Amino acid sequence: MPSCKTKGFTLTELLIVIAIIAILATFGLPAYNEQMQKGRRADAKNTIMQLASLQERYYSNFGYYGSANDLKGEDPIPSDGGHYEVTITCTPDCAAGSRPQQYVITATVNATDSNCGNFTYDQTGQAGVTGSKPVEYCW
Repeated sequence: MPSCKTKGFTLTELLIVIAIIAILATFGLPAYNEQMQKGRRADAKNTIMQLASLQERYYSNFGYYGSANDLKGEDPIPSDGGHYEVTITCTPDCAAGSRPQQYVITATVNATDSNCGNFTYDQTGQAGVTGSKPVEYCW
């Protein structure tokens, strides 16, 4: 009598494969999400540094720092990737005729980022964050 072999996978083999995929996803998904957050943070830092450069150019031309409207013609300014809204605060106020000598650029995150939160940068080059991680981690 000829022997008949069945083709396919057993239930045990399928469960082992599913368990391996679940273990890989458990470790892989958080790492993937963190890499995505790093990319979004780079978006904020890039926009901040562009604005800081524009501020220094504005200062060299006029002797004081400008508002977001003076630099880009809009307030708030969306980051290049659209993940942050960037504002500029001057001291004294950025209003016309006040000749501000200090500024703070703030990038406010549109989604959640508990590690870094919002980014700040001032005319002295002092960087800051509002999240739970230290500045060195985020910048």
